[in-house]
Amino acid sequence: MPRPSRNEMAVRSMATAERVYQVTSTGFVAHGSIVLDGRELDSEEQSMLNIMSRAAVHCNEASLEQRDGLWRMHGDPMEGALLIAGTGAGLDVDITKKQYPRNDLIPFESERRLMATPHHNRSGNAFIIIKGVPEQLLTA
Repeated sequence: MPRPSRNEMAVRSMATAERVYQVTSTGFVAHGSIVLDGRELDSEEQSMLNIMSRAAVHCNEASLEQRDGLWRMHGDPMEGALLIAGTGAGLDVDITKKQYPRNDLIPFESERRLMATPHHNRSGNAFIIIKGVPEQLLTA
């Protein structure tokens, strides 16, 4: 199958240890849903997917902008696709990023093949998100 063009980059599915879910958001349109067996999931059914979606939004350098009724993505197409997938999971990207601001960044580099971002909230809760090439993450 040919690789999607820059304007067609999208997250098509999300996998947990139990299931593979379909993501209906496509291109750079900030809406969509997550589907299992042809049925759209409600937010209570998506707990693990919400965690994954929040991680995709937080550990991300791309941005979305709505101008003149159209959505525009700025940055890497794959990171933009991850933001769109987050909106498909029902997240508001701006609110999600404000809830747990990023403290720092270890940028993705080809030698390291991963990216990491530490975050915190006003209550002192903190976490680090790491995303990258699966082989690198599983052997690190």
